[in-house]
Amino acid sequence: METSSSQWLFRAGQPYCLRVSITPHSASVPVQLDWRPVRKKARRLYLSTGPENRELADGEVTVFRLSESQWQTQIAGHAEAQPEQWAVLPFALSELAVHPEFATFDFLGMTETDACEN
Repeated sequence: METSSSQWLFRAGQPYCLRVSITPHSASVPVQLDWRPVRKKARRLYLSTGPENRELADGEVTVFRLSESQWQTQIAGHAEAQPEQWAVLPFALSELAVHPEFATFDFLGMTETDACEN
C-alpha cells in the first residue's frame, strides 16, 4: 500500500515562505504554524493539524525567499504556489525565532512531494 506524502506551505513576512516536510494525517483539517514558549525567552515552532500538535525540527522546515513578482503572485492568489522556482535559504529554526519576518504564518496550501523537489 502506497502512502502519499505532501508538504505544507506557509507565507511568512515579505518575501519569505516556508515548507514543512512531514506527512500530514489529513488535508481536510485546520492547519496552523506557530511559535510556542518553552522556557524563558525560548520558543519552538509547532505545526497543528486539527487536534494534533507537533514540534518541528530543523530538517522538517525549508525557508524560501521569493522575488517581488513571485511574492505579489502569492498575495494576489492568482497562481498555485511553485516552491521549485523559489530560492532556498539555509536557516535553522533557532535563527527564524529571532526575526520579525517569521513571527506569524499564513497557510498557503499543500503540494505533492515530487512537485517541490529540485
